[in-house]
Amino acid sequence: MLSSPLRDYILTKSGNPVTLLNSAARLFGGAVTLRPLGPLHEGDHELRGVAAPGFAVGYFASSLPVQVGAAPGRDSYFVNLGLAGEIAARRGDRQAVLGQARAGVYNPGDAQELRPNRHGTRFLGLRIDAGLVRRELAALTGRPDAPAVRFDLPLDLSQPRGRAVKLLIESLIEQLDSGDPLFQRQELQQSQLRCIVTALLLAQSHTHTVTLHACGRPSPSSRTTCRSRSPWAGSRRRPGAAHGRSAACSGKSPTRRP
Repeated sequence: MLSSPLRDYILTKSGNPVTLLNSAARLFGGAVTLRPLGPLHEGDHELRGVAAPGFAVGYFASSLPVQVGAAPGRDSYFVNLGLAGEIAARRGDRQAVLGQARAGVYNPGDAQELRPNRHGTRFLGLRIDAGLVRRELAALTGRPDAPAVRFDLPLDLSQPRGRAVKLLIESLIEQLDSGDPLFQRQELQQSQLRCIVTALLLAQSHTHTVTLHACGRPSPSSRTTCRSRSPWAGSRRRPGAAHGRSAACSGKSPTRRP
């Protein structure tokens, strides 16, 4: 569990909620619009965050209820992970209570309603460019022309697949917090982000879940279909390429074969 995430990346720590809203808008690079849900009250509002190509991640310590809207022309997915307290979340007609056992996933164009239930609520918000999700789906299914993914809202973190997504996000935070210049390199950040997206596509229910499950079944027909669609298919495929990518996402080194 993260004790003090992004501790060296404080963007604001203020009693003014407007400062929090403005700082969050800058962190997410104009990809969102924010407005409070109710009267503004002074309190303890802290935001820490990192923005990099393809993603931004923020640590929010605030009880301010907000609506997060999608800005035109900036398609993004969001994953919100509770660290302390609970958040009553809404996405259209779907509702969920987010906390340490349940995360929330939002699609491009979704309006997020987030209502912390008490003072001391803390959570992480991860923004991911929609283009990255599209490319990872194409790599998994071999269908670059597939329609955009639409995820279900609640992600169960008490189950193994959900925990895997959480662990990968926490690993990204820990790498940023390490201070090691190696983890500041865009190549490593993008590699970790791709692993997070791949895990999310495999762990969370969405509009292409059936297709992914078909590609994962050990039947001869599905193996043939998915292999023929795979960008690594054919005589030019490097032996062990897929194995190496899988190992990278699991944090293990690929096994060399003679």
